Amino acid sequence: MTFSINHQLKSIPITRSFEIIQKSLLFLLLTGFFSILNAQERAYKVPEFAKNWSKPGQHPDHIMINYGQDPATTASVTWRTSEEISVGYAEIAVATAAPKFWRNAVTIEAVTETLDATDVDDAQVTSNYHSVTFEKLQPETIYAYRVGDGKIWSEWIQFKTASDKEAPFSFLYVGDAQNYILELWSRLIREGYRKGPGASFIIHAGDMINNAHSERQWHEWYTAGGWIHSMLPSISVPGNHEYGSLSRENSERSLSVQWRPQFTLPENGVEGLEETNYYIDHQGMRIIALNSLEKFEEQAEWLEKVLSNNPNRWTVATYHHPLYSASAGRANDELRSLWKPLFDKYKVDLALQGHDHAYARGRVEPYLAEGEQNVLGGLNKRDYTGTVYVVSVSGGKMYDLRPNAWDDWPEAERDRAAENTQLVQLINVDGDKLSYQSFTATGELYDAFDLIKQPDGKPNKFIERRGYAIDERRHDNTISYEDQLPANTKAEIEKKYQGYETVSVSMIDNTEFKGYYAQLREGRNRLDLTVSSSGDILKANAQQLRFSQTDMEYTSDKKLLTLNLKLFLNDLNEALGLDPQSNELAFGQSNESPRANAMLLDYLKKFIYVKVNGKELELQIKSKQLTGEGNNTTLEVYFEYQQTLPLRSLEVKNAVFTELFPGQNNLVYADFDKRSEVLVLNKTNPSQQLDF
Repeated sequence: MTFSINHQLKSIPITRSFEIIQKSLLFLLLTGFFSILNAQERAYKVPEFAKNWSKPGQHPDHIMINYGQDPATTASVTWRTSEEISVGYAEIAVATAAPKFWRNAVTIEAVTETLDATDVDDAQVTSNYHSVTFEKLQPETIYAYRVGDGKIWSEWIQFKTASDKEAPFSFLYVGDAQNYILELWSRLIREGYRKGPGASFIIHAGDMINNAHSERQWHEWYTAGGWIHSMLPSISVPGNHEYGSLSRENSERSLSVQWRPQFTLPENGVEGLEETNYYIDHQGMRIIALNSLEKFEEQAEWLEKVLSNNPNRWTVATYHHPLYSASAGRANDELRSLWKPLFDKYKVDLALQGHDHAYARGRVEPYLAEGEQNVLGGLNKRDYTGTVYVVSVSGGKMYDLRPNAWDDWPEAERDRAAENTQLVQLINVDGDKLSYQSFTATGELYDAFDLIKQPDGKPNKFIERRGYAIDERRHDNTISYEDQLPANTKAEIEKKYQGYETVSVSMIDNTEFKGYYAQLREGRNRLDLTVSSSGDILKANAQQLRFSQTDMEYTSDKKLLTLNLKLFLNDLNEALGLDPQSNELAFGQSNESPRANAMLLDYLKKFIYVKVNGKELELQIKSKQLTGEGNNTTLEVYFEYQQTLPLRSLEVKNAVFTELFPGQNNLVYADFDKRSEVLVLNKTNPSQQLDF
C-alpha cells in the first residue's frame, strides 16, 4: 500500500551516521509494515463481522441530524438505504405528550443521491443517501420526525430547535473515535449522553474512523452512537483519517466518499471545502468549523471575515490538528502561524481539537491590542486568559504526552494532561459564564474550569474548578496500554541477545498457544521470538529489514528542491550485480571507480523519477558520501534543482531494490515550506503524487 500522513517525525536534522535510519526503522515497525503478528493471535479477541454486516438494506439506517446555519429554524436529516430504495420521505410534526401527534405531520420528499463506491477498495458498496432539510421551524420547540420510503419507516425521533435568542445551553465535545469504534468508543459516547442528556449538539473533532472510505468503520461509528446520532445534532470536522486513497490504482488522497452524502452541514465556508469548513450561530455562541487538512491560507482569510463580523458573546473554534500539541513529535507550525493571530485578535474563547490521542488543556496569554497594555493593571494575570486550547481523545488508541509539556511555546501553558484515558467533555453556557467539564468513560470528573466574560472586551476571567477531579492519569499509573513481557523474562532475553532492543510485545491467549510474541531489533536486524508463558524461548526468527530513505525539501524563498537518497551499500551492490560486501566501485571514497556514477545513475533511472508540475526532472548527482559502518553502511546521494515556477504538483516514484526484495519499503520524508508528508512506496505502489 502507499502510506501518506502529515508527519512531524522529522523534527531535527538527520545526523551523518547510521542513526539517520533509526527514525525510519521505528516508523516502519510502529506502523506495521514489518509486523508478523495478526489480530487472531492477540490476547484481545478482536471482533469479526459478518460479510454483509455493514451493507445497507431497505430499512433506513445511518440516520444523522445536523443543524443548518440557523439552528433555531432549520435542521437537516440524512439517512442511508440500499439502492433499490430509490425515493425517500421525511415526516415531521411538533411533538406532544399525546401519542398521535403524527396527525399534524407534514411530509417532505427527500433529495436522493446514489453513492457508487464499488471501485473504492474499503467501501465496495452502492448506497442511496436521502436528505431532507426542515425549514421554517419554530425556535425552542421539540419536533418528532421519521424517515423512510413511504412504506418502510424508521421510528419517530425527537430533537429540539435552538432558541432564537441568547439562552443557557450545553453541548458535548469528543476527540478521535478512530479505533476500536464499536468495541470501545460506544461506551464513551453513551456515557457522554448520560452526563449531558439535555445537550443541544455534539462536536466531533475529526478522525471518527481510521480508514477514510471504510463502509464497515462508518457502520461501526453509527452503530456505536446509535440513536444519539439521530437526536443530537452533530457538528463535525474531518481529520487526516477522513482523507485517503480510493484504491491501489488511484493513490491520490481525497475526502471520505461517505462524508458529504451522510452529512448535511452548512456550506458557508471556503469554496471547495463545502461541509468541512463552516460556521453555526447557536444562542449567543458562534461555532466555527475549520478544515486542518487543506486550503489553510484561504481559510485564514475567511476566518477573519467570520470573526470580525461576529455578533455573538462566545466564540468556539473546532478543527482536527492542534495548534498546541498534546503528544510527542508533533507540531503544526503552519496552522498556528496562520490561525492563532486571528484567535488572539478576535478573542476566540475556546479551541476544541483532536489528533493527538492524549489529553491536554492549556491557555495562552491574553491578547492586548495597542492601547490596552494597562487593561489588567493591578490584577493577577494568572486569573485572566486568552484562548483556552483543548486536545482530547474518545476512542481506544493512545499516545504518549510531550515530555516537556508546552515549554516549546513560551506564550502557552499546559494546565492539565492525561494519557491512556478515554474522555468526553460537557460544556455549559449561561450568559457571561462558560463552564467546562471533562469526564472519563466511567463518569469520573477529570478536568474543569470556568470562563467569565468581562466588561469592555477585557480578557476572560479564568477559574480552575477541578478540586473534585481524580488524580492525573499517566501510562505508569493506569492499566498498561501496551502488552509487556514479565520483567524477569525481558531481562533474560535482553541478556541472551545483547545489543537488541525490545520494540513490541503481543500477549497470546488462545486455544493453540499461551505466551508472547516479541520483536527485537539491532540496527536493521530484526529478531522475532515466540516465548512461552513461563519465559522459555520456543522459536527465534532473524531477518533484515529492507528499506531506503529519501529526504526531500523545497523552500519557495530559495526556489530550491533537494533530494537526499540514502541506500544501504550492501543492497546497492547486490542490485548492481556485485557481491554485497564488494568495494569494487568504492562509492564515495578517494579511489572511487570511474564507472561508479554511470552505473548508479543507470540503475536509479530505472526505478526513480521525480515530476514537478507534470514534468520529469533529469537525475543528476550533485554529491554523494558514505556514512555508518559494517552492514549499516549507507550511501547518501544528493540531488539539487532550481525550481522557479510555483510548485503545483509533485509526483515521486521510488522502487529501488523492489526487484530483489519483495518486502522493500522506500520512505520519502517530504518537507515543502511548512507542509510535511511521509510517503511509503513499495513494489505494489511505487509512486504517489502530492498536489499543492
